[in-house]
Amino acid sequence: MDTNDPKLASWRNEKGMVLVLVALLMVVLLGLVGLVVDGGHLQVVRGELQNDADASALAGAVALFPSSGGSGGVLNPQWNDARKAANDFIAKNSSDSGKTPLRDGDVSVGYWNLAWTGDHELTPSTTLASDLTANDVPAVRVKVARADGSNGGEVPTFFMKVLGTNSAAVSSKASVAMRGYAGSAPAGLLFPMALSSCMTTQYFNQNPLPSPPTEIKISTPYLPGGAGCYTGQWTSFTTNSNSDKTIQDYLKNPSTVPAISDGDKIFIQNGAEANLYNIASSYVGKDVIMAIVDSLGKADTGSQMPVIGFATFHITGSDNQTKQITGYFVRFDTTLSGSSSGGTPSNLVAQFPQLVQ
Repeated sequence: MDTNDPKLASWRNEKGMVLVLVALLMVVLLGLVGLVVDGGHLQVVRGELQNDADASALAGAVALFPSSGGSGGVLNPQWNDARKAANDFIAKNSSDSGKTPLRDGDVSVGYWNLAWTGDHELTPSTTLASDLTANDVPAVRVKVARADGSNGGEVPTFFMKVLGTNSAAVSSKASVAMRGYAGSAPAGLLFPMALSSCMTTQYFNQNPLPSPPTEIKISTPYLPGGAGCYTGQWTSFTTNSNSDKTIQDYLKNPSTVPAISDGDKIFIQNGAEANLYNIASSYVGKDVIMAIVDSLGKADTGSQMPVIGFATFHITGSDNQTKQITGYFVRFDTTLSGSSSGGTPSNLVAQFPQLVQ
């Protein structure tokens, strides 16, 4: 064979080019495989981190307002407890399908504004109450990452090593869970009595709260508050009426009770006939939720008053002779089912925690 044959030399050159092209294509192919396989794996890890962040934020939000054990509750958010609960919960999970334990995350506590959309840092928990709005709700913010020095380091790659990428940092989005006070009560929920803030403020400002809880007699003066501070009175809600029949309808058919929100004005009745207390006796032994109004004295009856919050009350008796309903405040963390969130600290009913981001 003539090794100097021009055709043979041309064939050798083409063969060499094919080998070069195949080698280049193999690198590109491995890169594409790496993007698919490693990219998919990184997405799985990111989902695991996000689930951990969501669950940890909710666990922290639960601890913001712990159960009071039936004797009222703590009005101030328990920031340290919430931060610890969120951090502790992070360590209950892992990534890489259980292969890599998770140990730490970025946890912060403070206030989330209900008007916010997208990622936000929380307003500091040390912010003065006078600088907060009704939209500012106690919250916990958690972000979990696999990065250098955190949670086992960056996530190793498999095929992308060909391109010089041995590992990649992966992070969850910031997860925010809030646990605020109820800003509204849905239709059919409230008991038709209003409580005075002069009573609820004095009662819940006691430290510690009385145990067992103090018996309250509604429609009498709250003596620690003075003769001008009445415990509560019947309300016909949005109907300006002193009619007993209006209250009877609410007691017999709770579904007719309207939805009430903070700031709504409700009508405070002057008094009630004894038969209302006979009907109300069917509520003895039950927990009910009542609206709180700004103040309530003799001069305030027969008029509209704005609602500033809600409280949970356990009814122990209904006496048609003295025209009194007796009972005591119960769990602070009872939730208003179907209610909207609000941040007004005078509300004495807290909602279940919920994710807002």
